[in-house]
Amino acid sequence: MLRPFVLLSKLNSLDRKSLWLYIAKAVAAGTGVGVHFIFAAIGGVSGYGVLSLFLNLNLLLNYVADFGFTLNGPRLVANGTQNETALRQIQAFRIRLGLLSALLYLLVIGIGYPNQQHLLLFGLPMIAFYGFQSDWLNRGLGRPDKAAYRQMMQSVGQLLLVALAMYLGWEMKWAVLAYTSLAAVTYLLSNPYKWQFFLPLPAPSVVKGQLLVLAGMLTYFATYNMIIPLLTRWQNETVAGFYASHYFLGTSLGTLSVITMEVFMAKAKSSLASYALWLGIFTAIALVGIGLSPFYFDFLYGGKGFYWDGRLTLLVMGMVVIHAFRLYWVNSCLFLQQYRPFLNFNVLALGVHVALLGVWLAMEQEYGPHAALSILLVAESLALLMYKLYPKGGRLYVG
Repeated sequence: MLRPFVLLSKLNSLDRKSLWLYIAKAVAAGTGVGVHFIFAAIGGVSGYGVLSLFLNLNLLLNYVADFGFTLNGPRLVANGTQNETALRQIQAFRIRLGLLSALLYLLVIGIGYPNQQHLLLFGLPMIAFYGFQSDWLNRGLGRPDKAAYRQMMQSVGQLLLVALAMYLGWEMKWAVLAYTSLAAVTYLLSNPYKWQFFLPLPAPSVVKGQLLVLAGMLTYFATYNMIIPLLTRWQNETVAGFYASHYFLGTSLGTLSVITMEVFMAKAKSSLASYALWLGIFTAIALVGIGLSPFYFDFLYGGKGFYWDGRLTLLVMGMVVIHAFRLYWVNSCLFLQQYRPFLNFNVLALGVHVALLGVWLAMEQEYGPHAALSILLVAESLALLMYKLYPKGGRLYVG
């Protein structure tokens, strides 16, 4: 048990500039509730399902554009392993990858989601310009407050624009365009190196390491976020919208834990005990917030086909808990730049998830929201158990 003065020292492990990231996340969570409420009111459960599909595709392609630097880039900068020239090369590389991601997005929605592309096309700005976003760089340079200011500008601006869209009676597609264009503007404003496209590629050693991180991120994404695209394809956007209305509770409140990892990743010297303490505190806050959802769900989503489901909410709470263990046990690899174990676990977790999904479908069972989230929880639990039992697994980061 921690003594009081030890506990106080752990709580003081966050500097004031880092606290701005939590403030930004609180602002994003609050405005996000408003944005989702407005989109649900404009498009109903079906339109909300298409919006959720876009947000998932956006996240996937942003990972490609980012090339993993949001996850471990601040650590590289904080450790002083990259000089100014190298940082400019990395940012120029990300800009080019963002434009490539936009082309991939058009290909994906044209082939995979032709029935939804009439709305999905209006999300293009948020993908094409993501490479300009430089939050990772500011965090590594000891200015997480700058990253926080941009995030707050984006979240507040998006809320104001979609509120205006609802007031003016705009169609869903124009509201989405306003939402994504505002994000693109903040990305452009945040880039300190302006329009530098054609700088040389980053050093081969950096690219090689980042390929491992990127592969780990993409498999990580697929494990948690394959559900909405699959529900849209195998069921319909209405079913996906019902699932997304509950999943949003976990992703919005659970990201406090993710921010904790990002804050400590940007510190050259950080204690595992402090990381664990803050991770536990914010996971507990998230669980309380989700547990209170029966009291505010109808206000947030009431009507137009939405309804609160207690069993699905409990599954979302379980997802937040298991994800916190993943952040503590697995993502700690990145503190010591141990990219291969990080990738190996994410490949393992995705493999277990796909295997269980295959068994479920082979049994000719329906793939609905409850089944989808249950399969995810069982797969993650098994993967974490295998990770802990593996002789070279366990806690790789030593604070």
